[in-house]
Amino acid sequence: SFDCVEILCSLDEGCSSKIVDAVVLNSKMSEIPSLRKLAVQSSKLSANAFARLSQLIKRSSASIEVCIFDSLSNVTDRKFAEFLRQSNILAHPQLSRLRICDCLIGYHSVKSIAESVDLTLEQHSPVSMDFSGCILSKSAVQLLAELIQNGFPLQGLILNQNPVHNDGAMVLGNSLRNKLCQLQTLQLVNCSIKSSGGNSIMSSLETNQSLTLLNLSDNILNDDHSHQFGSLCGAVLSSNSTLTSLNLSHTLLYTITDDFKEGLTRNQSLTHISFANNRLGPAGLRQVLQVLSENNIISSMDLSGTRLTEEVVLEMLLILEKREKKLKLLDVRLNHIPKDSQTVKELSSLVGCLKFHTTNGQLIGDGQQEF
Repeated sequence: SFDCVEILCSLDEGCSSKIVDAVVLNSKMSEIPSLRKLAVQSSKLSANAFARLSQLIKRSSASIEVCIFDSLSNVTDRKFAEFLRQSNILAHPQLSRLRICDCLIGYHSVKSIAESVDLTLEQHSPVSMDFSGCILSKSAVQLLAELIQNGFPLQGLILNQNPVHNDGAMVLGNSLRNKLCQLQTLQLVNCSIKSSGGNSIMSSLETNQSLTLLNLSDNILNDDHSHQFGSLCGAVLSSNSTLTSLNLSHTLLYTITDDFKEGLTRNQSLTHISFANNRLGPAGLRQVLQVLSENNIISSMDLSGTRLTEEVVLEMLLILEKREKKLKLLDVRLNHIPKDSQTVKELSSLVGCLKFHTTNGQLIGDGQQEF
């Protein structure tokens, strides 16, 4: 018996098919109800090979994770959709995680996934889905949003590097407002979302009571330069009590508005926030320092690439010295700070883990505090 099947880097379709045949044949002669993971990576599998693998999924009665990475170059979206229909994948009551990444799948595959859901099941294990690097646009996102609205226990959704755009973001925002939503993690990194889409996602958190992690990094959320997104963040965060992690790295934020600062100050749930690669400059960073001086819930902050200067770091020292709770993590890499700054050395004694580059390029972090 075995609990894991991994087919890795088998680039020849004939070889891959033989591997699949051997695995399936072996499983027929073995006990397989304990299969917990099926992973296919960088392998050119035919549609027929995927059809045979579906037998393994159906026969497992254990909590199972299905991962397919960069393996569909020989399979069209429609053919892969057929594999998904045959495996009836979301009808599996113990499916815990579905990852289909860097594959050219789209609407038809997602439709097969959605149609396999059995909403009549009284108990279905919480599921996380990762479709990073695929080609899912609004129509496919709409199907995933309907799963959320219908009460399916989708707790994690990762759509990084998909052409979601504003329309898809608005669809997701509407699903987050639904009282049946159970989503806890939403990652939309580099999804071509702009201000209107970002506003829709953030405003949904005024009523959403499930989401704990939101990652909107690498999207242009302040494309109109109106600071509307920042003000909306402040209004939402002042009342939201579930979100614990917010990533706004590289989102074209140029400052922290007073509304945003007030919302962060009042918030009592957020423990991690990232402003990395936003040109906040001294004015915006001083707003952040005021938040740290009044909010002791935040324990982790990423300020890398925010134009942090040694002068602002000196002000940060004074605030962190008086802070009731020490920051567990502070990232200040890629800023205008001298490599061997004594100020940064002092800063390292005030946080649990400081990430900073020394003169020789060494990264100080991961618990190290020596310079």
